[in-house]
Amino acid sequence: MQSTTVFLKASLLNLLIIVQYCSYCAAGTYYVDQNHTSASDANPGTLNSPWLTLRHAAKTLTAGDTVFVRDGIYHEHVCPERSGNANSPVVYSNYPGENPVIDGTGVIQSQNAILIDKSYITMIGLDVRNWNDNGIWIENAAHISISDCEVHDVFYGIGIADGTHDFVFNRVDVHHFDLYGFDVSPSGGADCYNGIFNDCVSHSARDPQQNVDGFALGHGTQHDFECNRCSTHDVYDGFDISAYEYQGTIDVFGQGSIDNVAKSFMLYQNFPNPFNMGTDIYYTLFESEYVMIDIYNTLGQKIRTLNYGNHEAGRHAIRWNGKDDSGYLANSGQYFVTLKSPALRQTRKMLLIQ
Repeated sequence: MQSTTVFLKASLLNLLIIVQYCSYCAAGTYYVDQNHTSASDANPGTLNSPWLTLRHAAKTLTAGDTVFVRDGIYHEHVCPERSGNANSPVVYSNYPGENPVIDGTGVIQSQNAILIDKSYITMIGLDVRNWNDNGIWIENAAHISISDCEVHDVFYGIGIADGTHDFVFNRVDVHHFDLYGFDVSPSGGADCYNGIFNDCVSHSARDPQQNVDGFALGHGTQHDFECNRCSTHDVYDGFDISAYEYQGTIDVFGQGSIDNVAKSFMLYQNFPNPFNMGTDIYYTLFESEYVMIDIYNTLGQKIRTLNYGNHEAGRHAIRWNGKDDSGYLANSGQYFVTLKSPALRQTRKMLLIQ
């Protein structure tokens, strides 16, 4: 009974979200239903005369349009061909209360279930399974929203790459994969940034011999990711957020394992921020550790070493007075504080206003 109530509430929430999206403009609402006796891509796509394939929907939808996908197992690859815009995203959603499946069994066109290289795309309530590559692959895109989807029995879970920015995942469950659940910039390319993961779960790697990541946010110079109430289990690395100097904010809240981070240390946001005369930097060591605390400018140049050496386990604080190692006041602008050990590194972004 409780699970039914939760499911109905989630369906109602999704419906309200979709209604809000559709209200932004005189948008079209369409339906795909492969089980309908008269379904055809030659139809107008109405509830009583629906389209047959998601592929046709992806070719047809324009900014502000919504397609509701009815129950069924759809053996096809999906690649939206048009972007939405700031007020009118393109929305792909399950029909409220139903569970459409995008299944890769027998598909030869592509082994990525969903490929998104357009912007202002929203996907809600889709079950993605049985693909030999990515469940969802997003590249060179912006303003992407993925909610209440399940991705499983895939080689890779969800990859975000090639400069993709301003994306959000809400309540996405990725499981039974071979190499990663969520991975930002696994292929290199331009940095990704401004990504939010809310209430997402990554678990149950299929190959125990692989160095499998639940959430991999540690590539290159990417920045500004948040993981809110996310969790991971039964993978090699739960949260691989081994930031580099340029990496910005990474927040991990709520319960769940935070492998490779919490077992060693956690760097918190400085306070105050922005700051003028000085700011306090807080960090917690979960075991005795040799660490260094350095300040970098936006060129990647180290301007100040605040502290280094062996530190006892516990919560610590250190103050930066805005000066470099030579005693000169740093110019106004953005700086990065880095806490690092021989094995790990975390970075926070700070703003100095003189």
